[in-house]
Amino acid sequence: MLPLVLLISAHIDLHAQKITMTGLLKEMDDRARLARFPLPAYAALQASSYNRESAARDAPGWFADGDGTGFIRTETIAGKQEWVVMEQQGPGALTRLWAPYFFTGGLDDLEGPEIRIYLDGSNIPVIHENFFKLIT
Repeated sequence: MLPLVLLISAHIDLHAQKITMTGLLKEMDDRARLARFPLPAYAALQASSYNRESAARDAPGWFADGDGTGFIRTETIAGKQEWVVMEQQGPGALTRLWAPYFFTGGLDDLEGPEIRIYLDGSNIPVIHENFFKLIT
């Protein structure tokens, strides 16, 4: 099982100025703006499928390595079982995506999870790709 981490910037004030990629990039480069709340306001949300059994060094499960256990639920779409890692209502932007991949035969033979991102309740993903291919 593979961990998957999603960070989504969700727009909160629907009547405020429009959030754009250019605006987000400018904000990242402005040290003074990094120390203030964003304007227009948005929230940075995160979801992760890491194994939550590994909670405390002196508790059972500290060395748990069953990544991929922290999903909201499973769904069967087109005959395939999928993990729902995050749901969010309203406009937003996927700003970061992280997952491990496995070396099975050298750097030219990499495997990773299949990533499917669905929008607006559709059963057809807007992104459906092998993770390694997606990031390269």
